[in-house]
Amino acid sequence: MNKNTEKAIKKRLCSGETRFYIGKYYYEANVNGMIRRREQKPGYLPLSAWEVVCQWDSVNRVII
Repeated sequence: MNKNTEKAIKKRLCSGETRFYIGKYYYEANVNGMIRRREQKPGYLPLSAWEVVCQWDSVNRVII
């Protein structure tokens, strides 16, 4: 993950968002701090093709 994407994720998490789009990916953060994404393509189901990209810890840092 590049630094610009990491900054964008941090900004959205700090503002309280848990589901958001960045570029062609849809990101989702859960209560355990896991951040995952999937590419936006026609026909993808909400549970298909997810990839874990990083963890969000309690002191608001993204751990890759």
